[in-house]
Order: sequence, then C-alpha cells, then structure tokens
Amino acid sequence: MRARLLLAVAALLGLPACLDPIVGTQCARGYLPCGSQCVPAGSCAIPDAGQAADGEDETLLDASPGEPESDADAEVGETGPAADAESATDGDENDVGVDQEDGLTSTEAGFDDDGGAPAVEIDGAAEADDTGVDPDLGGTSVLLGDDGGADDANGEGAAISDASETEADGALPDTGPPQCQTDLTSDLDNCGECGNKCPTGYYCADSTCQPCVQTICGWQCVNTGSNRDNCGYCGVSCKSGLCSSSQCDDSGTGRVIVIGHDYLVNNTTMSQVLPNAVFLWSINPVRLLAYKVWANPTAVGNANDAIAYGARNREFVTNSLADEDDIATKLGGADVFLIYGQEYATDAILTQLRQKWANAITTFVNRGGTVSGGTVSGGTVIVLDGVYANQGTVQVISQEGLFDIQQNASVTGAVCTVVAPGDALASGLLRNYLCEQNSVSFTTSEGSPSTTFVIVSGSGADPVVIDKVFP
Repeated sequence: MRARLLLAVAALLGLPACLDPIVGTQCARGYLPCGSQCVPAGSCAIPDAGQAADGEDETLLDASPGEPESDADAEVGETGPAADAESATDGDENDVGVDQEDGLTSTEAGFDDDGGAPAVEIDGAAEADDTGVDPDLGGTSVLLGDDGGADDANGEGAAISDASETEADGALPDTGPPQCQTDLTSDLDNCGECGNKCPTGYYCADSTCQPCVQTICGWQCVNTGSNRDNCGYCGVSCKSGLCSSSQCDDSGTGRVIVIGHDYLVNNTTMSQVLPNAVFLWSINPVRLLAYKVWANPTAVGNANDAIAYGARNREFVTNSLADEDDIATKLGGADVFLIYGQEYATDAILTQLRQKWANAITTFVNRGGTVSGGTVSGGTVIVLDGVYANQGTVQVISQEGLFDIQQNASVTGAVCTVVAPGDALASGLLRNYLCEQNSVSFTTSEGSPSTTFVIVSGSGADPVVIDKVFP
C-alpha cells in the first residue's frame, strides 16, 4: 500500500510544469506565469486577439494548432480587428464598432459584395455591411428605426412624409384643403372660392363681389321699396306678394306689366316671367281675361303652357275678349287682363283698340280700395310684345295717365339680365338668360318709384320687362 502511494506522488511530480498551477503569486524557479498557469520560461503562447502575429493559424494556450481565423466567425473574447482588417460584425457581445441596439456599424459603409442597390433595413435588422447598397433594390437606402420612422444621419427615427405631408405610420390620406359646402356664386362669405368674403356694401353675384347700391338682405342686393320678401325692411314679407313704396299692397295695387317676349320661342327662365305676373295676387282662383284675336296661335299656345306650368298649385279661369265685346263689362269680372303679342294686327287696328279700351283699362288698374261689401284689388294688365311688321302691341296702352311707352329694337339672341332681383316678377329667375326669337326692348319716360326696370338687355341697358305700379 505504501509503495502505491509513493508511485502516485512520483507521477504527479513528473507532470509537465506547464500544467502546474500557480501557487499564491509565485511560479517555481525557471517558470513564468502564463494565463492562470506556470509554464517554462519562453514557452508561453500569445493569447489570441483576433490575428496571429505571422498571419498564420493561431496557436492555442495548450500549444495545439487552432482553427483558421476569419472575420465571419469571431468568437467570444475577440476585441481586435479580424484577419481581413475589418471590424468583426457577427453581433457577438464583445464586438466593437457595432450598435447593439439597431445593428448598424459605425465603421463600415459602402456596397455589398455584389454591388447592388442601397439596402433598406427595417426595425434594426441591418447587418454590419448593409449600410451601403443592397443587390435587389436599386434605389437610395432608407433605414427604418424600431418605431417605423426613417433613421436620420445619426440613426435616430424620424417620421416619413409624402408630398402631401401624410405620415407613414397610418395617418389618414391627405384629402387637400377643406371644402366649404355652399353656393360659391352667391355666398357673401365664400364668393367664387372658399374664404373669399365680400367687403361691407358688396354682395356676391356670379361668383364675383359687386357693389350694392340698394340694400343687402341676407345674400341678396334688393330694393326694399318693391321687394315682396323684404318690403321696407329686411325680412318683412308681404302676404299678397305685392310691395310698393316700401309697403305691402295687401289690398292688391293695380299694375301694368310689359314683357318683351311673345313666347313664339321660349326657354325655362323666360317661361317663369309670365306666370310670375299672372299670379301676383294671393287670390285663388285668378280670373284671367285674354285678348288673342290677332296673335300667332303658336305663340299663344306656348304662353298658355308657361302659365299652366308656373301656376304651381294655383288655379285660374280664362275668359276671352273679342273685338265686339264690351271691355268694361268683361274687365269687371277679371283680375288680370292678358294681351298676347298681336303679330298680325296692323298699326291702324292697334290704334283703334287703344282708343276703345282707354277708359276701361284706366279704371281697371285704379279700382283698388274699399267698396261696399269688402276690399277690391286693383287689376293687372299684362302686355306681351315682339318684333313684328307693326310698331308693337304696346300701342294699345300707350296713352296719357296710363303708360308712356314705345317699342325700341329687336334684342333677339342677346343676353337678358335681371337687374331688379327683389321685384316680384323676378322670383325664381336666373340672373342671365337668352332673349329668344322676336324678343324686343322698349323706351319710356316713366320713372321710379312707380316704374321698375326688371330685366334689361344690351350695353345700353334697354328695358325688356317693365313693372309699373298704380297706387
């Protein structure tokens, strides 16, 4: 037994000194510290720091040959450059030059091995050599941070925006500037375009701010002296639809209305003028007396269609006047006397009619007032006219005390313009419309406030529709 113990001690003493552990801080004479062990002097190999001194394979601490060194498999403990003189980039915990948070290296920049396009990296997944060009893309590199934003030059995340400043993180698409839901042709606060507000004293017409020489009520420039919805003051509406001298004519003031259209050819806006004239009064049904002896039947039919269409649930009854009839009797049972355009009448016939009708018509328009049994409204005379061989149908009413008026000139094909939008005759009309075939303008010495030019035509603003009120 003792002999076996002695042999074991001798074997231990005969082990190579390089395996002797360091006792305390001293090695035996002839030995030097090597790592955590004592080795013969001069035999300690240089610890691997990433590159062998002679460029050959490294030598490990146990004096056995190591595996070939490369920059692609740096092991734990490497702190220096790899064999290819580039920073180790495999993401080991002790690599230098690598941003462990986003995977970007501070030392390598350039192209990938195959010279492709700049890389696009998302959420910090960029490899060490991917700050240059990626083989598949062909565009400029864009590095996205962990939050989805674009990395700036310092690697910080920044929001990406397109040409319309829409963020790339899920914001709603850019729909451009806000749109105002209004009529840009007449809105005082949005005239022609959103936010274009007309200055004080101006109103918006045809998308343009224009000066108002009358009164602005709401969005309209109106004559409060005759406006049925703003009579005298803004917001004062007349039940009868009649406003004269800034007061509602609830008893029905007499009128003479001249319209320079015979309706041989018409359009939608033209067709609204005639029913506006017929249905001025708030009575129902309207008793209509019509004279059409010398009129064009086609024009008469079109005019009647316009009246029926524009009635809008109002009722009317029609009675015809013949040359041999007693006009005074006929007018006594009528509310409106309609004289169609007398295209086929001669000037002599029209002169005879004026002389025959003068007193009866004057009485008719001036009959308003209180009589036995109630209130009687003044009658309305409507004259249609056109370009004929004669001097105009208006001859039958052109007399002293009734209406001083003469036919002027043809305005066929011209633009008719509503210049008194507050007048009852202009209700529902477009501002501008085409003067159709046979349209004509007039001249008159009649003046305001009793006479209103409702519609005009031409650069000289010649009246096409005139409204004269009898107090």
